[in-house]
Amino acid sequence: MSLKLLLQAKVAILSPIQGGDMGFHKAASLPTELSSKITNLDIGAVSEPLLTPEGIDIVKLADKKASDTMLIPQWHTRHILVKVDELQTDALAEQKINDLYEQLRNGADFAALASTYSDDPGSAGRGGDLDWVSEEDMVAPFEATMKNTAVGDYSAPFKTQFGWHILKVDGKRQQDVSEQYRRNMARQALYQRLAPQAQEDWLQELRAGAYIQVLG
Repeated sequence: MSLKLLLQAKVAILSPIQGGDMGFHKAASLPTELSSKITNLDIGAVSEPLLTPEGIDIVKLADKKASDTMLIPQWHTRHILVKVDELQTDALAEQKINDLYEQLRNGADFAALASTYSDDPGSAGRGGDLDWVSEEDMVAPFEATMKNTAVGDYSAPFKTQFGWHILKVDGKRQQDVSEQYRRNMARQALYQRLAPQAQEDWLQELRAGAYIQVLG
């Protein structure tokens, strides 16, 4: 399902000529809580205020269209991480990542360097392999660098809050996440049905365990 969203509050101010029209967005590309709210709206209906990372939005569902396939881009990515911590200053970490970058430029194998030097314990043993990564799976600087790196190439050193990185893109694909999205929506719907009862059960347990001490 794709959604045509009209952000009436914030975006209308930023883009008054278009009236806040954001065009069609795939439901799978939206955060689960946001998509679950919007997909239940009728066309023309306006949502309650929704908290998003950018602020509080009011969304009008201008139109929607069904699609059997939800495709999202994914990148098969490796990386080398040099951490910045109390044992390694930023300057030392930057020098180390630059040395590794020079080794790559001189023909060194990326996976071998990652296995030997990467400070990421989750991927170093796999030659820095992060498997297939989707948009928003990674922090913004990593995602931007990944998108701008051609398949088969590696990036220049760059920094995130975790330290200094070099990444390599081994592949890119369009992945069908229709079934995953449907499962997420089903879990969200189940949670919305069960949460009120779970809260009531919890309150009853609290009441049952409470006692009053009478002082004579």
